[in-house]
Formats: sequence, C-alpha cells, structure tokens
Amino acid sequence: MPVAKGSTLLVAFVMVTAAPTAPASGPPVLWRSDWYTTAPLTLNHNDLSVRDRLGSIGFAANRDVVLTAPSRQMFGSGDYLQVVRLRPDGSVRWAGTFGEYAGSAHVSATLADADGSATILARVGEPTMIVRFAPNGDYSWYRFLSAAWVARASATRLAAASCRQLSVLDAASGNIVWQRPLGTSECVRNGLLVDAEGNLYVASGLRRDGLLRIRLAKFDATGNELWHVERAAAEAGGLAGIGPSLVYLAVSDELEALRISDGSPAWSAPSRRVLMGAGTNPEPIVIEPQSITRLDADTGKPRWTTPLSDVGLARVVTGSLLLECGTRRCRLDLESGFIVWDVPDETGDRAWLAFGDPYTNTVRAIARPYSSASVAAPYLDYRIDFENGQIVAQLPAVELPQGVDSTSALDADGDVMEFALSQQPTYPALHLRRVHATTGATLWEQRSLLDDLGPEASVELQQGSMATAGDQIAVVVPLSNYPWSSSCGPAGAHVATYDRISGALRWKRLLRDPDQSCTEVSSPALDVKGNVFVSVAARVACDPAPRTDCQRRSLYKLGGLDGDVIWRVDEDLQGLEYGSPSDPKDVHIVGDDPVVMGPFAAESATLRRYSGSDGSVRWSSFEFADTHDQSWMIERIDEGHVIFRARDAASGERITAKIDLMTGATLWRATSDPSPAPSCESYDSCLLGSNAMVMPDGDVLRGIQLNWMPWLSLERNDGSGIIERWQASPGSAHIDSGITRILRDPDGLRATLRRASAASRNEPGGDGRCPHGASPWSTGAAWRHFRPDAGGGLVRSAGTAIGRPDARDEFFRWLVGPTHQRSRPAGYDCGSTRKPQGGGRDRHSRIAWREPADHREGGIRG
Repeated sequence: MPVAKGSTLLVAFVMVTAAPTAPASGPPVLWRSDWYTTAPLTLNHNDLSVRDRLGSIGFAANRDVVLTAPSRQMFGSGDYLQVVRLRPDGSVRWAGTFGEYAGSAHVSATLADADGSATILARVGEPTMIVRFAPNGDYSWYRFLSAAWVARASATRLAAASCRQLSVLDAASGNIVWQRPLGTSECVRNGLLVDAEGNLYVASGLRRDGLLRIRLAKFDATGNELWHVERAAAEAGGLAGIGPSLVYLAVSDELEALRISDGSPAWSAPSRRVLMGAGTNPEPIVIEPQSITRLDADTGKPRWTTPLSDVGLARVVTGSLLLECGTRRCRLDLESGFIVWDVPDETGDRAWLAFGDPYTNTVRAIARPYSSASVAAPYLDYRIDFENGQIVAQLPAVELPQGVDSTSALDADGDVMEFALSQQPTYPALHLRRVHATTGATLWEQRSLLDDLGPEASVELQQGSMATAGDQIAVVVPLSNYPWSSSCGPAGAHVATYDRISGALRWKRLLRDPDQSCTEVSSPALDVKGNVFVSVAARVACDPAPRTDCQRRSLYKLGGLDGDVIWRVDEDLQGLEYGSPSDPKDVHIVGDDPVVMGPFAAESATLRRYSGSDGSVRWSSFEFADTHDQSWMIERIDEGHVIFRARDAASGERITAKIDLMTGATLWRATSDPSPAPSCESYDSCLLGSNAMVMPDGDVLRGIQLNWMPWLSLERNDGSGIIERWQASPGSAHIDSGITRILRDPDGLRATLRRASAASRNEPGGDGRCPHGASPWSTGAAWRHFRPDAGGGLVRSAGTAIGRPDARDEFFRWLVGPTHQRSRPAGYDCGSTRKPQGGGRDRHSRIAWREPADHREGGIRG
C-alpha cells in the first residue's frame, strides 16, 4: 500500500494566507523560534537543449500552472523540491516543499488537474517517487516507485513506467491496480503513452548479443499485453506520439509509424526531433537543424516544409506551432506551414521553458533569465499576444516561504547562534542570527547576498561554517560551482566576522587567486585576539597546459580588526581525485598557534603546529604515518596535549595517541576495538555518527550507530584504550536510529537523535532497495525540532525551528551501565513487505539528554 498521510515523508505545504505554525505538541517547550526566508521559485534548468521536454511545468485546463524546481538546502539536507500552483492572474493557489533527500532532485513529469490537484513524478536522491497533491495543496498520498514516466491512464487511473516495469495506480489512493514486467534493461529515452481507448504503449531498451534494441509493447486497460515489437537501434530512441491508427517510434534517426492494431510497420521517415500535432488526426512534425516539416499520417510524406533554424522550445497550441527560434519567437500555421509571425526577443536575455494554451487571445509563457551557467534564476510569467507575438504583460514572481537550514552553536551566555545559506535568484544569501537562551527571542538577524565574484561567475549554494570566540563570530562560505565539476569558473572563499552583541558586520574578505577555480574551505578558527585562521583548497591552472590535475592548499591568518592577510602558507599539490581539490584541513588553535592535521605536500608528517606569528613550522609529528590518512582524526586538544587517532588498515583496530603540544612527541599510544563497534552487520548499518564531545576530565564522548540503533561511546583519557558503549534508545525493526550531534549548554548535555522509517520503501510495488542509506529527512542541527502532526508523522514547518525544553522534563536520562549489543531482530529482510506497525512513526526526532553537574550515571565520569 502507498504511504498515507501521517507517515515519515518530510512534507510542508504553506498556504499563502496561513497563520503562523502553532507551538509543537509533545514534550513541554519553553519557547520555539521558527526561521525562514522568502524568495521566488528558482528554476535551475540550464540544459536548454531539452527544455521542450521539461516535466517540471504543468498547465491545467483551468489555466493554472504548476511549477516545480529544486531548492538547494545545506548542512546535510540535500535538495528540496519547491512546488507552486499559480492562478491565471499570477497569484499563488498553494505552495510548499517536499523532499530533503541527500543528492540532487529532478522532476520528470507534472500533471496539473483543473480541480486544483496535481501529480508529480520526481527523483530525489536515489529513489523515484510519485506524489499526489489535493486541490488545497495538501499531499493526498505518495509512493516510492521505480518509474521514469507517468501519464493519465483514465479519469481514475495513473500509469507509470520504468525501464523494467509498467504500473497502473488508483489516482485517488495511490494503490497499485496492476503491474507488468517489461523484460528490458536500459533507459534510453523510451516513453509511455495512452490512446483514446485507454490502451497503454510503453517503450524500453534492452541489449541482446551486445546490440541495443527498442521494445514497444501495447497493453489494454486491464493489463493484458496485446502485442510487442522490437527494433534494432544504433542509439537512444523512444515513443514520439500516437494518433487514431498509428503509434510513432523514434529509433536512432528514423521515425517509424506502427499500426496500433498489431504493431506492424506502416512507413518510416528520417527524423531527429518529433512533435505531434493536435486535433482528431494528429500528424508528426519533424524538427531538423534548418527546417520544420509536417508529415502525412498515412504515407509519411511531407505535407509542407518551412526553413527555420535554432529551434528551442516548441509546442502545438490551437492549430499553430509556437516556437523559440534562437533569439526570436515564431508562430507557424499547422495546415500550411506559413509563418504567422516572427518576433525578435526584445533583449534576448530569457530562455523560454513552456507555452500554455491561448485564452482571451493571449498565451501564458513561462521563462527564466537566460544563462548557460548553473545559477539559480527566478521564473518569469509572461502573457504573449497570440495574434502578433508581442509580450503584453509580465506578472511579478511571487515571493515564497523557503526553509532556512541552519547550523547552530552556543555562545558563552547560552544563546543560540544560527548560521545558514538560502537560495536566492542569481546569488545565494547568507543568514546569521542570535536567539536569546531564556526567551527564544531573536536578538538580531543579518542577511547579505554572496555577490563577491560578481554577476559573471557561476556559484552553487554550498555548505558554509561558523565559529565563535568572545564577542566575535566568524563565518566562511566557499564561492564556487561544484568542486568535483570537470570545468570550474572563478571561485574563492568568503570570510566575514560579526559582533556577537550587536550583529554588526566587522569586516568581510574574498580569498581568491587569479588562477583559482573549484574551491573548498575549512571551518574558521579564532584565537583569543580575534584573528581568523582558515584553510582553502582549490584547483589552479597547470603549467604546462592543458593539464588539469593541479591544486593548491593555503593556510591563512586574517587580522581580527580588519581581515587583512597577516600571512599564508601554500602547498602546491598534484593528482586530483575525480577532478576535486583535496579537502582543506581543519584548523585547531592552541594559544596563538594553529595545529593542522596532514597529510602535507612533500613530507610524510601527520600533524603540524605552526607559529601564529609568522606561519613557520614549530614541529611536525609522524605518528600514524604508516596508516591511511582518511582514518586520521583530531579528537580533542587541551592545554598541553592532542588526542590523535587512526585506524590500522590490517586489523581494523582503532589506534589513539597522545601528542605533547610543546614538542610534538608521542606520550602514549593505545589500541582499541574497531570503531564504532566491534561488529557491524553491514556498512550501511553503522553509517551515522556524531561529533566528538570532550568531557571535563578529558574523556571523549560521541554518538554512533550500531546495527541501525543509537549508541553512545566513551573513550577514556588514560592510555588504556578502553571504550565504553551504551545503547541510547530502544531499537525497532522499522526505525533506523543514530546520534548525529552532541552539544553542551548551561543546562547540561544535549544530542540529536535521528530516526527514519526502515520499511516505508519495502512495500508491494516499491523499488525493493534497502532504505537505510536514504533518509526521508535530514538530521539537521542539534537544536532542530520537529513537530508531530495529528497523524503522528513528522511535518516540518517552513524554515528551521529551534526550541528549549522545559528544565523539569528530562526527556531521556543516561542509561545506567552498558547494555548488550542488540542486532537487528531475526527475520528482518531488506526486501521485506511487512507493513510497519504504527506506520513506523517516531514521536520526537530530537531527544535531549542531560548530564547534571552533580550527578553521574551510566559510567559517564566528570
């Protein structure tokens, strides 16, 4: 069965006239503070070669339009998909977001119905899902289903097809009515069509004897396969259209017309790109590089040919063909091929994405500012005169609520400092605020656009970081397109400091070399004087060209008063992995000196202390030089020592060393069981982990995941190698749990417990993948608070919600003594079709633990 309302999909729909979110139910909360911003929907479709096939824009018969676009969110949350349904006058009927999966988001199809409902087929991260929205914007149901195409099979049925499977669903409930295997193996464009009788045609690809073939099958409305045919294909192909008696299949550079009665060939003709006409006898329209031709449905011979080049968007509307022709708009009469009008675009700075049907002699047209770069661009809502092609109106883009995913820190007064980025048109925005610890009031808030590189640079929304010391806050944001991109434009690092008391900007600095591209940045670190240290890794130009594997890693010290570069230390490196720069090195401050973990260029040192005055090397440690650098980690630094750990590649054992900060000498070395636990059922079952929290006596506490359960791990600071572990919460066959963040505030110790349904994707008709690596929502920051809705599922209001629980409510105390490890219950299977009891719900996705200063439980010392 599909997952119904109240399940664990992270969904938030915001009516424009909705009142603020009510306080969360459940545990007592002293205060709650939601954080969100507004921005127009930003359409990131920069692949303009296929914009005539974009499924993210759906026109309804009542002249509404449904737009869906990715909204990049950070700090572990991946992409949202923002959805908005606009009335004919441009106002919002409903809007909201769904998703928040790790990885990219893409919409394959949008079906907009006249009653206000809509159906979207989306890929968010790994799974594909069909989401059905009610006329008021609430979601009716959703289903994880392997599918690449979706279509209306009838007034009450939806059809969905993947490379290997055809499914028909009940539109009202999402229940699968029937499914049929297709016996194919490859997605090579292919497609799904429905004729007037409700018969379904699905094309898919397969390889036989090393050769690609396209298989076209016809099914009736009850799932009976009526016939199928196969065609050899030199390259991708698929369904092109359907008429009263013929179905059209594009195979390589040929258009084949097949009889719908038995799949036998009727005729074939050369073609590259095909549209179908409208009316009672639609005929194929072939778009070639220099011409457009309408073919006779009976013979495949040209009815007419019109010279026309640079065709982008093309759509058949009311007996005409509306086209984007390079920097012009064109209208062709379908009967004669005559050009009714050919109008230059006034500025040529827009890319047309969709043309709607005419109404009162105008056509609704959706566009975005033109850019070949992958930048966030607002949607543009136009009205075009159908008679002469002139733009008669542009409706303003509506500002929509957009979640701000934040990272949080606690200052010396216990106030919450929140730092976030949001996706805005063209430039990302930086957000910073301070929330009062006792009242939850926002003391101040700052917002600025990250426009350091100017309008010519392509900048993706990437993760930034924050650090506080005294009354100074430092933030760092990489300004770059994706670091692993094979072709990077200008890039740099934005560094800024703010006053903790007033929120005033003290200074900002762009760290950038002329030859610098793809860039990654470490978290900032501050010394007692407010100087800022940051590590920047970037691709740089190679000599001789055209080598592309060169990179530079730089350690900067910036003056606390003005941000000027006091000194920098450069390391020139080679050998990029997947075209990405090496990770920048986290910086730790001891007095006035930075301590940085290796490896370093041209030296096998693993740990290094630099002089804060001039950047010279005070000492280098070669401890763990015989282990893999990906296992190295600095666990803590105190007044005189560094706790450094690694993993033995042969035994898997965890090795810990204590390093003297004055000399770099190793004081002791201890071996422990493999971390996070002596035994994991699988790699996926132990993926989650938290930061390391240094306890008052130097012990190191962290949250881990062991066989899908949340555990706590305490490593003793005595050289013994002893690690104590406790299971922090009861486990379940239907809930995946792990601890992802531990913070200390004036009341004690708190932690984030992430829980996710382990069974929602393993139902009849699901894709059968093991779900543990794909969470339906992000872990977020330690102060993230989710509220249960009426059905007990998790619903996220717009923006980040932080809250302070009532001090009288301990929520969850430390467990007394270690418990035995518990593996997954017997009989659990990744492909299980068991329905989770109670919907696999989790009442509270954030659990607060307390460590009273005068109380010790569960072996936690100090």
